[in-house]
Amino acid sequence: MSFEKGLVEVGPGLWAWLQPTGTWGRSNAGLISDGGQSLLVDTLFDVELTREMLAAMAPITADAPIDRVLLTHGDGDHWWGTELLPDARIYATPEAIEEMHAVPPAVARGMLDAELPPALRTFVETVFGPYQFDGIDPRPADEAVDAPRTFRVGAVAADFVPVGPAHTAGDAIVHVREHGVVFAGDVLFVDNTPITWAGPIGSWISACDRLLALDADVYVPGHGPLTDADGVRAVREYLEWVLAESRDRMDRGMTAQEAAFDIDLGRYGDVQDADRIVVSVDRAYAELDPAYTPRDRIEMFGVMAAYRARG
Repeated sequence: MSFEKGLVEVGPGLWAWLQPTGTWGRSNAGLISDGGQSLLVDTLFDVELTREMLAAMAPITADAPIDRVLLTHGDGDHWWGTELLPDARIYATPEAIEEMHAVPPAVARGMLDAELPPALRTFVETVFGPYQFDGIDPRPADEAVDAPRTFRVGAVAADFVPVGPAHTAGDAIVHVREHGVVFAGDVLFVDNTPITWAGPIGSWISACDRLLALDADVYVPGHGPLTDADGVRAVREYLEWVLAESRDRMDRGMTAQEAAFDIDLGRYGDVQDADRIVVSVDRAYAELDPAYTPRDRIEMFGVMAAYRARG
């Protein structure tokens, strides 16, 4: 499907805000508006990006203000713009809220300010450099939702459905059943390499199966262009492939890093941010061997940087 920056109508009273190219921090969001009310699905990585999005939505929300925000998970690129919505009530899963408190913008700012080896410096500046984290003060979610819950927006029903752990510990989707639209958050990466911060990968595969069972017409991914069921199947196939390739190399005695560097990417080699495979392989090893302790995110940035520096 076409992929241009901006607001795209995906159903009656439903819009997606899309950010090409979908790479690090270029996330998507959603808007549901009906009956003088609006509900936002996710904000963006910083205040300026979120302000631009809200300005584009203003012709819709001027007479239907945003009074609720549903956050699909706890990664900063999906909630660090929430300070611009001081009057809205914000919802997320309990696990996502825990991540929000654990990883504030100061973490990204600290990585940018740290003295780092050249390859890691280049990688960190690529990931975080385009964004403005100084002085931002995002609002974590006000209320935890740990089971499926329906939010009414005028006459429209929006089902908030926890599906994690998958990409993170606390992923959720928003399903507008009557219009066949799913705001999938980072359960879906389209034309972008998925990254398994939490897993287990088998749980993420199950989340994909849940998306497919909804039989929606449009899936709005957390990153990348709008898609249909084929986009969901592509993510599922990638995850199955990573798990199988990891199992093969574990059986041959390789470490997780050796396995990630050894895997022939094949048809996935030209997909954006292919170096993220090192994170998913690390989580696959933890899934396959309960005694294995996966590396934390900061460590994994160093491994991704080393992978990318290989050329």
